[in-house]
Amino acid sequence: LLLPASIPAVGDRLEAWRQLDYPSLAFEVLRLFVNTEDISDDELQTLVTRSYATFDHPEIAPVVPVGDIYVMELFHGPTLAFKDFALQLLGNLFEHILARRGQRLNIVGATSGDTGSAAIAGVRGQHERIASEVADMLYHTLVMMSATDVAPDAVWTELRSRRPGRA
Repeated sequence: LLLPASIPAVGDRLEAWRQLDYPSLAFEVLRLFVNTEDISDDELQTLVTRSYATFDHPEIAPVVPVGDIYVMELFHGPTLAFKDFALQLLGNLFEHILARRGQRLNIVGATSGDTGSAAIAGVRGQHERIASEVADMLYHTLVMMSATDVAPDAVWTELRSRRPGRA
């Protein structure tokens, strides 16, 4: 979990932000936390645009009336999970940073529910743009019949047994 050193005051921007579409708003919020020396405005705009192009609704997260209230629909991403909002962007950020550094990344996850599919969708295809000789079959799903909290412990135990002191 990463937390910023400080949270900027944005009260004076809220009215202007109200008029923005989702990708533009995401860019404005991210720009507050992403150093332009690390990712330029053009690069960040491209990453945000690419991340939300996978959503099946033009508004990305439409707000719709339901009776007397309004509800934001968070199911228009590629896996229909609200986690797509973060994980689509995270996959593109990984791709950008790793390509710049000439590095690669192995992702091991242990999860229940829709987190795993959203995480895989967020990075699926990213390695094809970085290393085109690698096949999409790098994704393997294993099913563990256990309590929700057991799977992460089992993954960490396995990682530690393979690389003591590095997991």
